[in-house]
Amino acid sequence: MDTSYYTMTSVRVADHKGKTRKGYLWGVRDAMHSRGVFFHWKDGSRAGSVPEALFKGYHGALQSDGYEAYSRFEKVEGIVLLGCMAHLRRKFEHLATDDKNAAHIVETIATLYELEENLKHKKSPPEEVEAERKAKAYPILKYLETYIQGVHGKYTRGEAMEKALRYAFAVWVRIGRYVQSGHFNIDNNLMEQAIRPVTLGRKNYLFCGNNEGAENNAIFYTFMACCREANIQPYNWLREILSKPLLDMTEQELIKLLPFNFK
Repeated sequence: MDTSYYTMTSVRVADHKGKTRKGYLWGVRDAMHSRGVFFHWKDGSRAGSVPEALFKGYHGALQSDGYEAYSRFEKVEGIVLLGCMAHLRRKFEHLATDDKNAAHIVETIATLYELEENLKHKKSPPEEVEAERKAKAYPILKYLETYIQGVHGKYTRGEAMEKALRYAFAVWVRIGRYVQSGHFNIDNNLMEQAIRPVTLGRKNYLFCGNNEGAENNAIFYTFMACCREANIQPYNWLREILSKPLLDMTEQELIKLLPFNFK
C-alpha cells in the first residue's frame, strides 16, 4: 500500500495595498518510494477541497495531523487515514509539568516511541514491525484510550487539559491505525521536517508579493526538497539544469532531469 504524508504551513501574501493576508501552502511527501516532496499553492486556501483535488484517484494511506478538513478521507474507498502521534503528544507536553495525568500520558506515549526506536535499530523488516506493534503497541494504545476516557470527566470544558483530551478523542481511531502495517509510521514527522525550510524562508523574505509569487515559491521549494531527499546539492542541480535548453526538451527528457532521476 502506498503511503503519503501531508501537512500545510502558512505564508503571508502582500496582494492588498498596505497589508498582508495569511495563505496556506500544502506539502505532500511520498513515504514509500522516495520520490520526494511536493508543495502546492491554491490561492492560499486551506479548504478541504484542496487535498481532495490533490488526492483524487489516489489509493493508499494518508498521514496527517488532526485538521478537520482531512476527515472527508474517512469516507473515501481505498484510502486509510492515519493520525500523527507527535501532534497528539505535543498537546500534553506543555501541560505535563503541572498535571500528573498529562505527564502520565506523555510517559506512556514514550513507551510507544521506545518500541519504534528498537525496531528501527534492529532494522526490522515490515512483517516483524507489524507483528511487534500488534503484540506490544496495541495493548498500550488500548490502555491509553481507557485512561484518557477515565480522566476526561475531571476537567471543566475549555480547560487546556480538557481541550487536549478532546483532541485525542477526535483523532484516536486514526492514531492507532499505524499498528496495522509495518510500512506505516507512528507520526508525520518526516513531513514536518520537510517544511522547516519554508518556516526559515518565511522569517527571511517575510511575504510573497502575490499569488503568482507564492505559487513560484511552492515550485522552488518542491525542487529543493526533492534534492534533499535524493541527497543532491541543490546548487549543483540548479547549475546543471539551468545550463540545458529546457524549452526545447520533450516531457520525457525533462522527467529525466528531476532530482530523483538526476545522475
